[in-house]
Amino acid sequence: MRLRHSFFLTCTGVEKDDDGRVVELRARIDPDTRSGQAPDGRSPAGTIHWVSAPESVPSETRLYSGRLFTTEAPDAGEEDFHEYLNPDALVTRPNARIEPSVIETLADEPQQRFQFERTGYFWPDPEDSSADGLVFNQIVPLRDPWAEGDAGLTAEELAERRREKERRRAEQRKRAMAGQRDPVTDFDADQRARFERLRDEQGLDRDDAAVLAERAALADFFDAALDAYDRPQALANWTVNELLRELDDDALSESLSALPFGPDAFARLVQMADEETISTQAGQKVFSEMLADGAAPDQIVEKRNLLRLDDDTELRRAAEAVVSEHPDEAARYRTGGETKLMGFFMGRLMQKTRGTADAQAARAALKDVLET
Repeated sequence: MRLRHSFFLTCTGVEKDDDGRVVELRARIDPDTRSGQAPDGRSPAGTIHWVSAPESVPSETRLYSGRLFTTEAPDAGEEDFHEYLNPDALVTRPNARIEPSVIETLADEPQQRFQFERTGYFWPDPEDSSADGLVFNQIVPLRDPWAEGDAGLTAEELAERRREKERRRAEQRKRAMAGQRDPVTDFDADQRARFERLRDEQGLDRDDAAVLAERAALADFFDAALDAYDRPQALANWTVNELLRELDDDALSESLSALPFGPDAFARLVQMADEETISTQAGQKVFSEMLADGAAPDQIVEKRNLLRLDDDTELRRAAEAVVSEHPDEAARYRTGGETKLMGFFMGRLMQKTRGTADAQAARAALKDVLET
């Protein structure tokens, strides 16, 4: 098996409790597969989606089947339509675990939607969810089993559906085989030299080093930016994950030449985000404006007032203003014990500070104002 975004692993032992339930798995990783690919071309039997046990965040998730009734036409027969109500329309998972980055994202964007992989799209419940107790409602499932059903199809239609499914499987197998091949094995001498320099001398992740090494023009841009800000991995993250997707991969030299900013300005943006002068979300806004008009990142930050706000005095002043603007909610928090309203106040504080407030410092300021 493969851990998503991590190593291949082989299960070597299973621990069970007195009732026979599995409580622990022991496994051995293959250290040569950190990139998600095996040098010898082996393919794992499957991929495990996972979160860290000590670092993940507890959450309640509410799954909706998408069907209120157990039949497509509950009023078609003589029976009362209530007979067809689906008892499993809502399934609550009170002990779900999610990535801790969700909390920081919600602090900046309280209404953000998330895709929980293999499950669907979710939205924090506007009434029940708070920083102290996350609650997510499923808003879009990934699959609709009824839409894929075979009921009512003719034999010819069923045969065509089977043929189409086999064609899709063949395409998936083809893509899977292509994905198993390590791109580094096809590098020419120059690309391999770049790859080894980026990986060994600059200390880049193998995948990032391979992406840059394969693209000489992009690697040159990265090297020039590195002269301005000597933090290779931080620059690689922005180059590979943000800059590259804005370029024409079939005409990189031309795309890079057409950028309205150069490596120095790009390095300055990365520096501001890396040193937490601005938040990641603010960094995205700055990058968008740089792409639009080539303005210097410092000028954009100053113009938009995007500096990260972590000054205790300013944060307390903003927290006091938010609380005073919502006296009813403050009273419910203070006297009614409705601590879930902290999420409400955090959202208002982030709006007031245009998403620039440090999330932890903002929460501490609000807690101090509300509880003293």
